[in-house]
Amino acid sequence: MIATFFFDEALTIISFYIDAYVIYIGIYIKLRKVVEMSTRRKSAGHMTNWAARVFARDMERRLKPLGVLPAQLPILLSLEEAKLLTQKALVEIAAVEQPSMVVNLKRMERDGLIERRPDPTDGRSSFITLTKLGREKLLPVRAVIEEGNAFALEGFDEVEKAQYLSYLERIITNLSREPR
Repeated sequence: MIATFFFDEALTIISFYIDAYVIYIGIYIKLRKVVEMSTRRKSAGHMTNWAARVFARDMERRLKPLGVLPAQLPILLSLEEAKLLTQKALVEIAAVEQPSMVVNLKRMERDGLIERRPDPTDGRSSFITLTKLGREKLLPVRAVIEEGNAFALEGFDEVEKAQYLSYLERIITNLSREPR
């Protein structure tokens, strides 16, 4: 009986210390996450990546009714300007890997947005151009891009918008050159 009493008391004490330890660990983890988030919020790379992901999700939602994906925008807009481009040129313009470009072009070709034309000077190569449907989508796509940009930059005055774009250009320029 006395042993049972001491055993129950010991369990109560141990349980109290375990509960206190669990609470301590929970608070420690929460505080660590807060510190990590505040550290991440001071990282240009993290914040730029986060903004790009959120921006891409918003654009994906806006473009979905048009049957266009955000990854297809550089292709559509480049073909609007250049009319005919090779796959290699599109890879360089969009700054993506060749396999990603292949997937996007196949999807766009399937959806009737682009077509391939043989290169008369090189039988192994072809030019990519917009179809009539692809050209028709340009106007609504541009409207969606403008809406998305306006939404993302809501609350920025014109000077802040220009500064933001200037900062992004500088970051892109810095990261596009050979590292030291």
